[in-house]
Amino acid sequence: VAPFAEDFAGFAVSSDGGVSWSVSQQIFDMSGINGSLPSKGNIRVNGLPRVAVDNSGGPRSGWIYIVTGEKNLAPAGSDPDIILHRSSDGGVSWSGGIRVNRDPLNNGKI
Repeated sequence: VAPFAEDFAGFAVSSDGGVSWSVSQQIFDMSGINGSLPSKGNIRVNGLPRVAVDNSGGPRSGWIYIVTGEKNLAPAGSDPDIILHRSSDGGVSWSGGIRVNRDPLNNGKI
């Protein structure tokens, strides 16, 4: 995540157990939700990304998944939504965001 803001997500790779890392690259833009939401009674929210890797040994083994809490940047609406990005090639390329929560878009819910 961009320093001091949630404007984009970055990705770096280590092939030596974390001794050294590739240069972090910007992989997708985002509009995070970190802070408080006055319209919801000042509830505190954190949109920091979460990362998971499929280690099932199945056909998607090695795929990398990142979910973020976002708003005001498609496919997210004007209220916080959960957005999924994925890479099937070790982080070389990334899918466009997919809104995964099933409530109606822009319904005012968190």
